[in-house]
Amino acid sequence: MDSSSNISRFMSVVLVLLVLLQALETVSATCDAGLDIVEHAFYVDPKYKRITDKLFQMAFGQDDFKLKIDEKITAWDGTNRTARGHYEWMLDHIKTHIDADEEYTYSGTKDGVVYDMHDKLTEEGGGAGYFRLRGEVEVDARTFAALMVEPEMLHRMDKTIKIMDFARTPSYRSSANQRIWLCYFRQAPGWGLPDLDSVDVTGWTAEDDGTIWQVSMGIPNILPITRRRSTKAKAIDWLFNLSLIRTDLNDWYPPSFRSWDMYWGYKLKPINGGKHTQVTLICQHNLRNWMVPNFVMNRMVGDVLADYIKTAESVAKEVIRDGKDACLREGVGL
Repeated sequence: MDSSSNISRFMSVVLVLLVLLQALETVSATCDAGLDIVEHAFYVDPKYKRITDKLFQMAFGQDDFKLKIDEKITAWDGTNRTARGHYEWMLDHIKTHIDADEEYTYSGTKDGVVYDMHDKLTEEGGGAGYFRLRGEVEVDARTFAALMVEPEMLHRMDKTIKIMDFARTPSYRSSANQRIWLCYFRQAPGWGLPDLDSVDVTGWTAEDDGTIWQVSMGIPNILPITRRRSTKAKAIDWLFNLSLIRTDLNDWYPPSFRSWDMYWGYKLKPINGGKHTQVTLICQHNLRNWMVPNFVMNRMVGDVLADYIKTAESVAKEVIRDGKDACLREGVGL
């Protein structure tokens, strides 16, 4: 009788363990399916990984940011702070300007997303448009925020992305309500134009009322400017006989222009019981590309960013429908 009872208890324990293992395998499969959270980097082609490795070797003598956590770095505007210092400064700036309705001039509406321009900060930014966008999305704030700091999700939202790499960042201290990274990115704007690339301090901050802030600030000069001459660039040199003044224009048509994320920040406020989100975005980005003047870009940016928000909503809904949203949020600390 005792032997039979012991065998029964043993089999029960084995059964429980098998159920747990199956559950863990299911979670692992769900988290691994299409989400490379561990690597936290996206490369559209392996050659760009090799190119980026060389770029970092030039700058740091290794394949990642050789920086101390409290080391000061220079942002696009010449200010010198730690990465966290830049992040906190940008967060304060976004909080100051994002709800200041009197500062903005209405520019347009697309798909329910309203976009305005801040004339004064546009002028101070050399003509690069300082935009604010407002709308609602039918997904929760944490999932929407998680999309903005997960490389493969960012590529799903924006197919111009060739590189989105958070994996080379120093391991900055994180907490339950904040996380930051250094991120290197490269994009292809199309229309035969060269790529743009840069480095951002980026991250998210959660508040007690459920509001999520996701902000970024450009630190473009932390990496060297690429100067390799492409075949296209050499042909243009020959066509316009620019070789005699190359020393003055050696960055005018590189493989990628070093662009500036001047101001970028989301305010994501839960509404409808937390199921939906009121989205407000501030964006001022300078392509640093004389081939596309700011006044031309400013005519397109509002519509492009409105599309971006609605595309993000669609991607978030797909992630939720596929049951991957919890894994996505967990992977980026949200």
